[in-house]
Amino acid sequence: MNRKHTEILSLKRVRNVILAVGITLCIAGLVIPSEPSFAQRRHKPELVLPSHYPEWFHGFGRIGLITTDRVVINDFNFRFSPYVEFHTPTEKNVSRSRFKEGMMVGFLFNEFEEIISMWFLNMK
Repeated sequence: MNRKHTEILSLKRVRNVILAVGITLCIAGLVIPSEPSFAQRRHKPELVLPSHYPEWFHGFGRIGLITTDRVVINDFNFRFSPYVEFHTPTEKNVSRSRFKEGMMVGFLFNEFEEIISMWFLNMK
């Protein structure tokens, strides 16, 4: 084979590799779903909720850390809205200090994905 023919074959191989990688990435992008934001999901825990509780939550889980302006739930860090409310099965609008690490909670977001309400889930 002459040099020109070898260069053409080499360029075709490079083109085929680039094409294969591009097709693979496109297929991966179509097959692997993107993770929706928490605000787009709704969860309904399978337990009987008090009548003043919402029918669903944007999320729920166990508190890992709670401070005055944020909370970690199931290893996800969330900010509190300045107007956040806290609720228990027996009382509405309780103090944030009633919520402790290890408690199971449900929560709702505002449009900025700040928690606007947190609800104690009594799961024994």
